[in-house]
Amino acid sequence: MTEPPERAPAAVAVRARIRGGLGAARGLASADDLAAWVATTWDEHRRDLFAFASALSRDPDVADDLVAEAFLRLIREARADRMPDDPRAWLYRVVANLSLSRGRRLQTAQRFVRHLVDRRVTEPADARLLRNELPSDLHAALLALKPDARVAVVMAARGCSGREIATALGRSDTSTRTLLHRARLDLRARLSTGGHR
Repeated sequence: MTEPPERAPAAVAVRARIRGGLGAARGLASADDLAAWVATTWDEHRRDLFAFASALSRDPDVADDLVAEAFLRLIREARADRMPDDPRAWLYRVVANLSLSRGRRLQTAQRFVRHLVDRRVTEPADARLLRNELPSDLHAALLALKPDARVAVVMAARGCSGREIATALGRSDTSTRTLLHRARLDLRARLSTGGHR
């Protein structure tokens, strides 16, 4: 069985909150009796509850928080004159519910965390317009290429992968790379001579 870590300050703080929170207890013999009952319940069930919470959360710090929160809720119930008939079972149920709620919150956070920051770099509008407007010499040089070479160059310019280009042309990846390389060389040569070749 997992032992709770020795956390003297945390244990002292919880016990102080337990004792301090019972001053206004209603309908009970005395606040001291209630504080003693809660302290006894803490001593009897803390280790087992910690082991249970550790198995649920797999994190000793989280388990410690779940157990402390369960006992604080027990104090609230006692102060409101709603002391559970079986405190041990009640505490286990509270720890389980707190763990489930925490798990749901974490799943929701993980699902939406990627939406918190948009790391995409958007292209400025003027660059997009300039890219879409082909100069006449580039247009003429593209038209002078063989149809497969033209398709490969234009698809590559639009950001298609080599595999996508190969699939579109019905070629192997290797022959598509060769075709694209030759087409780019041909296009560069045509543009350097003013489209005449």
